[in-house]
Amino acid sequence: MMEYRQLTAPVALDAYCAWLVEQLPAYRRSWYPLFYALRALLYGAELLHKPEYADAAFPYFDQYVGEQLPNGAFHAKPLNRPMADFTYPEIVELLRRGDLNLADGGSNVHALLQAAVAAGGERRSRYLGAAEKWLKDWVPIFALPTGAYGNGFWGGHKLNGPYSMAMNVCSAFAAYTCITGHRDLIAYAENFVLFQLENGWHESGVPIRFDNYPVPNADSLIVDYCRMFYLLEAICWTHYASDNESFRTRVKERLDEWLAADFLPRWQEGQAWFNMDYKFPLPDGWRDSNIGTGFYWRAAKCNGIPYLFSYYLNHIGENQALRQRFEAGVKYLSHPLDAMMQGVASRLELYLSIQATGIACLTLAEGCQADAAFAFFRRES
Repeated sequence: MMEYRQLTAPVALDAYCAWLVEQLPAYRRSWYPLFYALRALLYGAELLHKPEYADAAFPYFDQYVGEQLPNGAFHAKPLNRPMADFTYPEIVELLRRGDLNLADGGSNVHALLQAAVAAGGERRSRYLGAAEKWLKDWVPIFALPTGAYGNGFWGGHKLNGPYSMAMNVCSAFAAYTCITGHRDLIAYAENFVLFQLENGWHESGVPIRFDNYPVPNADSLIVDYCRMFYLLEAICWTHYASDNESFRTRVKERLDEWLAADFLPRWQEGQAWFNMDYKFPLPDGWRDSNIGTGFYWRAAKCNGIPYLFSYYLNHIGENQALRQRFEAGVKYLSHPLDAMMQGVASRLELYLSIQATGIACLTLAEGCQADAAFAFFRRES
């Protein structure tokens, strides 16, 4: 039974993990909203010493790995059949019309790598092998000379210009580096991040959105909570795995610009949470990247931004304004009535509520134990 009062971060994490376990059997949509929920369960199992949460997550990772295509690709939606049962014409049809994109795949493989750490044993080997195949066999097909990546295949579209939201692949490269200790892939993440930092940054202090759909354009700024979260997560994870000091310095410079220009103005000092109606003051000639997103789609991703504030505080530098907002964010998401306004453990469509809850739990994991979300990837299984 959910308690609708102010909870501590561990108690709230436990309550939301229990809620997620109850919802899993009814979920029928794309992998990536579900995989944020599975990441939450893996953190809950570790931090709360409740292995049953991880046990509830592993069957979904087993299914995901079992559906990997022979070329290393993963479909964005469950196929509900092991790939071994597919005929050659069926595989060709997936490649011709399917959703085999890097944006979803990067987020999902990041979660798969977390599951490898949590599982140990045979599952660890199987999950790591599948992640490595995706990173080494599928992802390079979409690498560009600039260091950026396209987005793979989406609905049959094979448009391969720079795509900012494919930067989730960097999180997967970084997680792989942290877990294995192998440093042969992290440069690809660094190069993609640097491409964005150097070629996709507006003088107002916010990133430019490189998009492929329906045609390439670079005339919108990343000022919606969804894409802000995706990009910030990829940058932070790459910084975490990198030992390149010049790269790490450049990341700090850009993050300091971005925090001052957009993140902090959205959350006034003393307020409980972000202003969800905030509109970035657009320079002349630029569009707002909010197009195509709904309120609860944005709210779900917004729930994870404080976990990345925590990363900054633990690994980049002290910032009292950021610390105040991180602590306030943990408190806000630890009150189920407040958190419900962000879609957490709510009666919204499950596609929205399950990702809102899973992503909120990333912030609560950091509220339970500083650096928990990142240090997990460096622990021994």
